[in-house]
Amino acid sequence: MRDIELYTAVLGIARPWVISDASLDVTQQKVDISVIHDGPATCPICGRTATKYDTRSRRWRHLDFCQYQLFITAEVPRIDCDLHGVKQIAVPWAEERSGFTALFEQCVIAWLRELSFAAVVRRMRITWDEIDGIMMRGVARGMARRQKSIVRFIGIDEKSIRKGHKYFTIVSDLQTQKVLWIGRGRKRETIDAFWKTLSEEQLAGIEGISMDMWAPFFDSVVANVPDSKNKIVFDKFHIAKYLSDALDQTRKRCRLTRRSIGPLSKGAVGCSYAIQET
Repeated sequence: MRDIELYTAVLGIARPWVISDASLDVTQQKVDISVIHDGPATCPICGRTATKYDTRSRRWRHLDFCQYQLFITAEVPRIDCDLHGVKQIAVPWAEERSGFTALFEQCVIAWLRELSFAAVVRRMRITWDEIDGIMMRGVARGMARRQKSIVRFIGIDEKSIRKGHKYFTIVSDLQTQKVLWIGRGRKRETIDAFWKTLSEEQLAGIEGISMDMWAPFFDSVVANVPDSKNKIVFDKFHIAKYLSDALDQTRKRCRLTRRSIGPLSKGAVGCSYAIQET
C-alpha cells in the first residue's frame, strides 16, 4: 500500500476530498498531509450546489502518527451562493475556526477528565490557550445538543480563581445538580447573557432563584425574569454572614457601661446597664 493510500485509509479521507501529497520530516518529527477538494461544492448554510469562488489554505493538527506529529493542510474552497453570498465550505474532519481535528479535540477532552491541565499540555504538546479553546468548543457542542426544558429552580453563584483576581458566574439546576451555564466575570452583562439563551416559556417557568446579594445578579434577574421579586431567594449562608457583619459593626459603635443606682432595699445593691455610642 502506497503512502497516500495508507493515510487516506487511516484518516478516513473521502471524496470529494483527496490527499494530493504526504511527506515525512524525520528531523522535525512531523508528517504533513496535503488535501484538495475535487468535486462540486455546496453552500454550508442551505446545502445547494454553488460555484467555487476561490480557495483558502488551512492547517489542522491531528492525532500523532506513531511518535510524529501529524498535520493536515487543505485548500478549502469558498463558494458564491445565490442566497448567502461568499461562504467557506465545511470540512468533515474539523469544526469551523478550529486548528485541530475533531478526533484530536476528543482526545484532549478525554485526557482532561483524567489529568491536570499542565499534564495535558505536556502530553499533547499544546498550549494552555489551545486547551481553553478546545474546552469552550466542547461546551458549545454540549449546549447545542441539550434539549430545551423548563428548569423550575435555579442557583446563581460565582467562583473565584487565581487568588480571587478572576471570576466565573455559574448557573445550575438545583433539582438535578447540573451546571446549566458558565460565564466569564460576575458583572450584570455576564448573567444577562444566560437569560438570552432561554425562551419566554422557560423564563416564565422558573419558580425560584437562589443567589447571594450581589447587586449585578439581583438587577439582572429583576430585569429578565417575570415576577422575579417573588421568586428570588437569598441563600442562608450570605444572610447569616451579613447579619453577623452588621452585629459586629454595631458592637464596634457601641459600648456597654455599668451604672450603679444604689441600694433598692436593705442589704441589696441594684444596677442597670445603658448602651452609649462612642
